Amino acid sequence: MEAIVKYLSIFLTLVLLPTVVSAEPFPVSLSDALGRIVALETVPLRIVSLAPSNTEILYALGLEERVVGLTEYCDYPPEATTKPKIGGFSNPNLEQIVSFSPHLVLGARFNPVEVLDALHELGIPIFAIAPTTLEETLQTLAQVGKLTGRIDQATELESSLRDRIAKITISVEKIPAEKRPKVLWGQLKAPMYTAGPGSFIHDLITSAGGRNIASDTGTAWPQLGLETLVTRDPDLIIVSGKKPDAIEKDVSRLQEVSGWKSIDAIRNRRVYEISLDLLGRPGPRLVTGLETLAHLLHPEQFEK
Repeated sequence: MEAIVKYLSIFLTLVLLPTVVSAEPFPVSLSDALGRIVALETVPLRIVSLAPSNTEILYALGLEERVVGLTEYCDYPPEATTKPKIGGFSNPNLEQIVSFSPHLVLGARFNPVEVLDALHELGIPIFAIAPTTLEETLQTLAQVGKLTGRIDQATELESSLRDRIAKITISVEKIPAEKRPKVLWGQLKAPMYTAGPGSFIHDLITSAGGRNIASDTGTAWPQLGLETLVTRDPDLIIVSGKKPDAIEKDVSRLQEVSGWKSIDAIRNRRVYEISLDLLGRPGPRLVTGLETLAHLLHPEQFEK
């Protein structure tokens, strides 16, 4: 019996080892979004995520067992919510992060630079990720895959996401500009902050075959007044974080309000909700956001 247990132990070790140890040689080194060279001598088995998007990438690569800490806002996939917390992504707790003895910390835009600097000074590998477009988001998959020894998984994931993007591109690329609907993302109030060039939302609207009415603002988060909204007259409005019944009530009310009632999207009740998680988190679900937008903008292209 002892011999059987011994051989079974050896067999399981050989079978499970590839899921932990990378097929790629370590050490590895990569330059991050802050221009720092991050070097890892061995496969990181204890990882802390400082942003929901990073957590989604780690889980998509099958690395959930290695995640030892994440932010209070890391809510997807649902099982991530059971992991120990290190605070928010704008106010992570340095002592809590250090207490997890991480082999790798994945940082992101809006993490306090002083916290990232402190981790670096303590000798904890901190890799900052800051994509600004869908394409850059796809490229981060390869980076995380290389750092964690999951290159094959990252390549496979990136390939499947690119296939889905290609289907959307092929469906909308021949639609002439004048037939691409004018789109507004924001809340049903004025003035409002909306998404301009340099935001994921702008990138997704354009890729989905739409024309962002804030495309000429020159800033990622411009503010538009009612007069501008009326002049630019969006065909379709996307809101985030509101329930459908609340949207219906707002639209009904605005159909009686001067200015708002002349906007095509309000008159035709073409106001839809898409979660900001699908439009603003630089992870794999951005592609789901793209698909959702494309189906709303061009339903005729996807009814075949």
